[in-house]
Amino acid sequence: MKATFLRVLPLALMFAFASCSTEDASEPTTDTRLIETYNYDAAELQLADLINEYRVSQGLNPLQMVAHVSYKSEEHNEYMIAHDVVN
Repeated sequence: MKATFLRVLPLALMFAFASCSTEDASEPTTDTRLIETYNYDAAELQLADLINEYRVSQGLNPLQMVAHVSYKSEEHNEYMIAHDVVN
């Protein structure tokens, strides 16, 4: 039993690592610069205000919107739409 496990383990690891690779290695890399400004629309700002209002009412600190995180989130959304995947 142990010998069979040791023979199958490398094969299982190879499949696990191969499944995590990108689909198209020729795709350009994403933008690596730090984004310091982001244009939020009215709905995003209203939602953030409502969330922070609730957090403060619960004795928590308000959340702050981070332009770089918002930019990267939008970039990822566009990637998922372009590739017809949700991940």
